Amino acid sequence: MPPPGPQRTSRAGSALASPACSRGPRTAKMAAPVRQTRSLLGWVTTLGPGSRGYRAPPPPRRSREPWWPDPDDPLTPRWQLGPRYAAKQFARHGAASGVDPGSLWPSREQLLELEAEEREWYPSLAVMQESLRVQQLAEEQKRQAREQLIEECMAKMPQMIENWRRQQQARREKAQADKERRARLQAEAQERLGYHVDRGVPASRSCCRTWRSSIASASRRRNKERRRRHELLRWPLLRPRIQQTLKHPTPELGSFPIKLAPPLKSYVLSYHTPPWAHWFLLQHLEPGNPPPFPGSAHSGDSRPC
Repeated sequence: MPPPGPQRTSRAGSALASPACSRGPRTAKMAAPVRQTRSLLGWVTTLGPGSRGYRAPPPPRRSREPWWPDPDDPLTPRWQLGPRYAAKQFARHGAASGVDPGSLWPSREQLLELEAEEREWYPSLAVMQESLRVQQLAEEQKRQAREQLIEECMAKMPQMIENWRRQQQARREKAQADKERRARLQAEAQERLGYHVDRGVPASRSCCRTWRSSIASASRRRNKERRRRHELLRWPLLRPRIQQTLKHPTPELGSFPIKLAPPLKSYVLSYHTPPWAHWFLLQHLEPGNPPPFPGSAHSGDSRPC
């Protein structure tokens, strides 16, 4: 029989007997939250991150005996009523499935279809090698053509740079000449009008525009007169050729295209034909009654020269 007294150890006695409680009641109060934190950390470590706290049911077990679906059931999938499902049952259960192994082989039509599919999607090694050779040959030709083009362009590069520099120089010279021409025209207009010409003033712009148009008209008149003098100077050189053409009519006369119709004594001259050649041809086609010179007051010919 145990002796009476504090021989039995209780929870309070064990807590008081612990080292943490031997230091005092304040230390015992601080040790209680630490134990709770340790218990919570243990639960988190056990469950792991992302755990939902339940155990998933195991997957359904396969039947050990062959199972055939009901063909009259509308919920039966269509593929379970065909040879594919029968092949699966034979692969799983063997002869116990009751499937004839001979029925699992493909028919002649299916075999031809499989062979065609294999030829299309799985070519032979020789075909793949030939295709690879053709591809490599095309890439090599493309690379050689590109290299040749680069060589040709590099050979032309100095001349292209020289042409570009010449074009830049011509553009700068043209811009400078245009600037000088505008300055000269402005000075001439200022000298003629007697006051300073400012292009920002509408009246000055109008005067400059009129002045430029008059200068352009005078330039056109000078060019036309120069061309006419040039045609007159060419007359002694072209006369033998015109006579030769009248003896042997041809579709062209020097640089002046003509068409002759000797039976009708008619002619069709181009607008590029000068008036003196026009008159000369008419004189030789009708020597008895030569017409007046085209463009004169008595000819009535208003055709432009």
